[in-house]
Amino acid sequence: MGMADQEMAKTICDSNFADNTNNMAHQKGISPEEMVGVYDEWGENYDKSLVGCYNGPAIATSTLAAYFEKHKRRAVFVLDVAAGTGKVGEQLHQHGFTSIDGLDPSEELLSIAERKNIYRRLIHSFITPEPTVGILHQHGFTSIDGLDPSKELLSIAERKNIYRRLIHSFITPEPTVGIESDTYDAIVISGGMGEGHIKCSALNEMIRVVKKGGLICIVMRENYLDNVEEYKDRLEPYMKQLEMGGKWEKVERRRVPNYSFQNNGIVFLYKVL
Repeated sequence: MGMADQEMAKTICDSNFADNTNNMAHQKGISPEEMVGVYDEWGENYDKSLVGCYNGPAIATSTLAAYFEKHKRRAVFVLDVAAGTGKVGEQLHQHGFTSIDGLDPSEELLSIAERKNIYRRLIHSFITPEPTVGILHQHGFTSIDGLDPSKELLSIAERKNIYRRLIHSFITPEPTVGIESDTYDAIVISGGMGEGHIKCSALNEMIRVVKKGGLICIVMRENYLDNVEEYKDRLEPYMKQLEMGGKWEKVERRRVPNYSFQNNGIVFLYKVL
């Protein structure tokens, strides 16, 4: 993003509503279910309220675009994690990436993304240790048991009549989303990191679904590295642990200004090994 664009963003971004709602979605101690509820309520106002306030999608896309020649981008298979209403997807499309899947736990935001017709497939799911059963069902798997720690979410799942059995419980970290290994050339995340959002352990799942040599681009607020318990003294050491284990290698780590609401951001870019 050029200086003129950044100055324009500072001028336009005066939305107290967006800032307050975003803070609600990242409030201390918020559960994943509560977080989704905030985004569902934000819904139709999401895109409009963030005009000029949120530059993450442009930052993430320009980072990814720098590593793929323009004439080859149509063939690059990208997973947009925490896709929301498709703001990253729109930027990717403008830069020539047209083979995009989106994943997000908010059904309301995904319904907006779907109307933009920029994704090949939209997956309604957290990136957690649970399979995306709707996708399994679409692919002919009908003997499915489901497990989740949320009674409320399980009650919704029960009404869909796609499970043999539903189990109310937690599970330790295992492969998550119902996506085959080595599916994508790249993963991009902007806005998916924060309190009650993506956990450190989800990095393993991202690595699993990306092809060897593929890229994982994560853009997040810099202050979350210190202010979010899940990430404080954990996220970067965990990234380093994965690197030492031969799972991926760091391509770049850089600070960016005015990521969201005039807060600095951090870009992490890794290559899967």
